[in-house]
Amino acid sequence: MLVAIDKFRESKAKKYCYIITIKIKKYEKRFIRDGKKMYLADLQGTISKSIEDAVLFSSVDYAENIAGKIENLVEGNSDYICTCNIEKIEIDEVFNLNMI
Repeated sequence: MLVAIDKFRESKAKKYCYIITIKIKKYEKRFIRDGKKMYLADLQGTISKSIEDAVLFSSVDYAENIAGKIENLVEGNSDYICTCNIEKIEIDEVFNLNMI
């Protein structure tokens, strides 16, 4: 009976995934709050205005690694500032991303 209860608790544990949000601004406008939040849509650096296009990561470490590469890619070859944030969402919410 205890084994069955433990398995039930494991199946009820919340599971999460991670998405990367991106804001890009001109350096001279870095203190102005006009940055539009975009979402990483693929590993080649494509971004989208729609959360439905977001790449889902199962590991926060992997998401942070990719976010750092995106920031370096944008800032290294331009006068733009790129800020990437990792957002944690429940797996159950993935099917309702257009509603977040």
